[in-house]
Amino acid sequence: MNRARSQTVLHEVAHHTHLKPARVAELVAHWARTGEIPAEICTALEDALDRHGPPQIPGSIPPESR
Repeated sequence: MNRARSQTVLHEVAHHTHLKPARVAELVAHWARTGEIPAEICTALEDALDRHGPPQIPGSIPPESR
């Protein structure tokens, strides 16, 4: 995902959860380290990624190319 899309996702999650983008970023970083994320953040993040995120893991081979 490019930087602009990442920023869009971050700001959307912040907007929908009434948090500052920096706090959302902290929670996502915490999730990456611990596997723990508040359910509200997870839901908002999944929704934003469905709208703006990549369909696969960056750098992976798309299924249609295998």
